[in-house]
Amino acid sequence: MPNIDLDAKAWQEAGSKRFGQAVASLRVAQGLTAVQLSARTKELGYPITRSTIARIEGNHRAGKVDLAELIILAAALNTSPVNLVYPGPYQSALEIMPGRNAAGFNAAQWFSGIYSYLGNNSLGAAEDPETQWRENTETLYQWRDLDELIATRDEMDNPEHIAVLNRRIKAICERLGISVPTAEVDLRIEHPADDSHA
Repeated sequence: MPNIDLDAKAWQEAGSKRFGQAVASLRVAQGLTAVQLSARTKELGYPITRSTIARIEGNHRAGKVDLAELIILAAALNTSPVNLVYPGPYQSALEIMPGRNAAGFNAAQWFSGIYSYLGNNSLGAAEDPETQWRENTETLYQWRDLDELIATRDEMDNPEHIAVLNRRIKAICERLGISVPTAEVDLRIEHPADDSHA
């Protein structure tokens, strides 16, 4: 039997317990049974059985969380995966990694790519962790900027303002190596649940 780091295992189980409780809480708040939630996951293309949902909610999987289940359950519960990993309360501290605490809100922001790494930078981190983090998340930030600029442009009436935004959109697209998206087509792809662009 391999040596088990008890602190690491406790951290793993605390995270999976938080995930399971978040799934259960949202399921109950939406008036869904585990069978109904299972049916939703099947409709989304990755069926998760009722018994698996019960094991997730009861934290009966030895601390394991499956990435595919996280994504599908978030979609089935109409939330973001980060809300299942870090559901709050956001002012309370939690272990983001074994022995490294942060407020729940800061953990959720880090997981979402908004805040940089929150742990102890002296443990195996790059010499300049802030710069490395910015480099590693630059593409995500450019896509976020692009999405925001397109949404802003599509709300504007002033041709001069639209022209300025179009130049900024074109510059970001060039940095990303993509063609400039058209408002009607590409926004429908990026926001399929939003029928306002139809």
